[in-house]
Amino acid sequence: MLALGCAAAYGVFLVLPYYVNNLDALSLEDIGAGYHDPKDLWPRDTTLGGIVFGVGGLMAVRFGPMVTLGALSWALVGLWKDAAAGWRFRGMSLVAVVVALGTLVWLVSPFGAALVSWWLD
Repeated sequence: MLALGCAAAYGVFLVLPYYVNNLDALSLEDIGAGYHDPKDLWPRDTTLGGIVFGVGGLMAVRFGPMVTLGALSWALVGLWKDAAAGWRFRGMSLVAVVVALGTLVWLVSPFGAALVSWWLD
């Protein structure tokens, strides 16, 4: 659940504003360079959106990689230590591993790196 929460946080706080503001029409270099300041765009230009999306995005950008690595480590250790665990635990652990790895790969991809750079601008 923790790995899914991190992936969902990136989706809500970074990817959703990217697509809602039609920034996908621009190149990733323009996005990463900071030509479009996120605090001037939706949802951060709204009263409550600035607080919710500002704090949520900050938590996702700052703590998301550490929490994702923690979830990945926990799931791998659980799979290794509890070899006799039931299929439900093993299935949930495998989903956590796949989602955590996918999130970490997305973070270092050009798209993920450009969105994080854009948000930090």
